[in-house]
This record gives sequence, C-alpha cells and structure tokens, in this order.
Amino acid sequence: MSALQVSATTRVPTDAPARVMTRLCKHFAHKAPVELEAARGRIGFRSGSYAELHAADASLNIQVFANDEATLEQLFTVIERHLKMVEFCEAMPQLVWLRVAA
Repeated sequence: MSALQVSATTRVPTDAPARVMTRLCKHFAHKAPVELEAARGRIGFRSGSYAELHAADASLNIQVFANDEATLEQLFTVIERHLKMVEFCEAMPQLVWLRVAA
C-alpha cells in the first residue's frame, strides 16, 4: 500500500473539544474504523484515507490524509457535515483547511 500523498489541517474552535471529538468518533464508529483516547482520535475511511483529531484547550484540531486532492476535498465536506450534525447544528464555525506540505 502506498503512502498517502496529500493532507490538510483545520482548527475547530470550541469550548468542549474532547466532547466534540468523542461525538464525531462515535458517530463514525458504526461505518468506519475508529480509535479514541482521552485527547486523540482517528477515523478511517473506505478510500484508505483517514482523519487524526486532537483535542486542545479551546479547539479540536483535525488533520486529514488522502491519496489525491479530489478525495481530500470530499473529506472536508464529509467532516464538516458530520461536525454540524453531531455538535454545531446551525452555529457551525467557518473552517479553513490548510494544506500540509509532503
């Protein structure tokens, strides 16, 4: 299996980053492999892509890894949609995804 080629990060401002991470991981657990610890989580996707989550003091930091830009863009949408469903309802903050150099 080849190494994933592209990645990006975002910061989700929240007063309860561990709670948001836990809800997001539990939401995906029925359809994707998930790892969850106190301040870290990981969600695997069918494409072999994955998201790593880290609960910081006032934010949930997310880094997404994928094989190509198209898949990376799709994962942005998937993660944002599920964050809105599990935590933010209508008050979802605007996320900025920053590409990480390989």
